[in-house]
Amino acid sequence: MAESLVDARTLETFLDRLANCFRHPATLYLVGRTSLLLAANKNSTFDIDLQFSTDDRHYTEFIRCLRMVSR
Repeated sequence: MAESLVDARTLETFLDRLANCFRHPATLYLVGRTSLLLAANKNSTFDIDLQFSTDDRHYTEFIRCLRMVSR
């Protein structure tokens, strides 16, 4: 089964859901074509590529939230 493409609206919804789940300081970097969805008005990408950093105490919770909102 083919997955649908990610557009800017889908990306914004994903980021909102992640922010609602994870309530600790973190830095999130969108990389690759994902960053171009918002910065350069590209139409779509196949997935959301990101890097993040957060305090070690909150790392597991961030991964849990990431998995939860990715589904």
